[in-house]
Amino acid sequence: MESHEIQALVSKLRAAGNTIGMCHGVFDLLHPGHISHFEFAKGLVDFLIVSVTDDNFVNKGPGRPYFKIRERVQFLNAIKSIDCVVVSRNPNAVEMIRDIMPDIYFKGPDYKNLEHDVTGQILHEKKMVEQFGGTVRFTEGFTSSSSRLINTAFTTLPPETMLWLREFREKHSLNEIYKYLDAITQLKVTVIGEAIVDVYTQVSALGKTGKDPILAFQLGETKVFPGGSLAIANSISKLVAQTSLITCTRKDDEDTRALINDLSCESFIIETEAPTITKHRYFSGTTKQFETYDFDPIFMSNLNISDLLPKEAIQSADLVIVADYGHGFIEEAVAEKIRDSSKYLCVNVQANAGNRGINSLDKYKQFEFFTANSGELQIQSKLLNPNFDNIISEIIRRKKAKGAIMTEGERGLRVYSSQITHAPALGIKVVDKVGAGDTVFALASLLFKVEAPSEIIGFLTNFAAAQEVSIQGHHKPLNIVDFKKHIAVLLA
Repeated sequence: MESHEIQALVSKLRAAGNTIGMCHGVFDLLHPGHISHFEFAKGLVDFLIVSVTDDNFVNKGPGRPYFKIRERVQFLNAIKSIDCVVVSRNPNAVEMIRDIMPDIYFKGPDYKNLEHDVTGQILHEKKMVEQFGGTVRFTEGFTSSSSRLINTAFTTLPPETMLWLREFREKHSLNEIYKYLDAITQLKVTVIGEAIVDVYTQVSALGKTGKDPILAFQLGETKVFPGGSLAIANSISKLVAQTSLITCTRKDDEDTRALINDLSCESFIIETEAPTITKHRYFSGTTKQFETYDFDPIFMSNLNISDLLPKEAIQSADLVIVADYGHGFIEEAVAEKIRDSSKYLCVNVQANAGNRGINSLDKYKQFEFFTANSGELQIQSKLLNPNFDNIISEIIRRKKAKGAIMTEGERGLRVYSSQITHAPALGIKVVDKVGAGDTVFALASLLFKVEAPSEIIGFLTNFAAAQEVSIQGHHKPLNIVDFKKHIAVLLA
């Protein structure tokens, strides 16, 4: 049954004098605790309605729901104690409670302590139930967790990753993890770097052209996302107290300015005559076919950008995050001014097709933290088969840094602080790898600033990267409440 049909049913039931009970959830994997929950509820009402969250609104992190809505509805309909199953097209139960107005709204015993609800959603549901004269009842008896069962019996993570997670759970509690996440919410952050516009176009292959040995494509839908420093500022804007962005665009580029204005941060835009950097990627499904760059690094490097930097925005920040994509915005004079003005400097100096590996960490005399991938470190070392641990340890020593991270793609990452810690990748569904490194860099910078333990840094940054690669394009900031919830689900 759909939500628009439920009100008519409820009216008939009430007219006949029936008491109505309601349960709500994702019910991703039914277990004995659910059966006890429904049987207890049915014993107190005449008619029990169970609302189940539709796939698009399940908020439990990457790879969830495990079972699609049709399967979950089918499972619930097979339970005798349930009289009616309705699909909820909302992220929470509030709208469905308003439609059903249950006499009793049932929640499981694990929800009884409202202080453990990081979302605060149970309290909103309770208020809505009581507004219509109903009561909330917490069921008793056997408890279990769909998430715990899925994490152990249905996970696609490799065994070594599951072992790492099990050992991590034993060492670090949710309260400890939340303590460092709460600490970063107090930070004032400035992000500096090139503005990049990411354009994604879907294409479908038509076949080889008639006259030339090339493949022809039919153009499909195009979407535009914030990229580069815009994506980094956007990703952390909901995690910290204040985010400022220092970037550059072509002076008449109203579209990019509108993109920046939609971000939850204060922006300082340096205008140039050069085109705003645009990277256009063409995808067939989730497979990238090719991409194009539109930028002019030579023109940009001729600008006197160091004199245009808003010094106060840099000096007043608790930490400065520099996303250096090597497209001409940050030359040595700019890097030196940023260093001199920063209390705590975090840098990522990227090697990519647009700078052909000429971008180097050496332009920065000193910094507190940096990230790099193995390819960038290979270029930095000028060695064919380098010892990455030795290279990073030497950079940390020379730059007087507090730590670093080396990303290793599907293998996860290595955290360098007082010790070297390997943390495996946590991605279950990979849709788009673009931006995962930027997400790791941004979140790790915050966590190093609040002196989080290396294992917690590795876990949280890998988990954030897993969320990033599960969607296409950079359009979802890391929300602190949802982030906590998703962590609790994974560690259940």
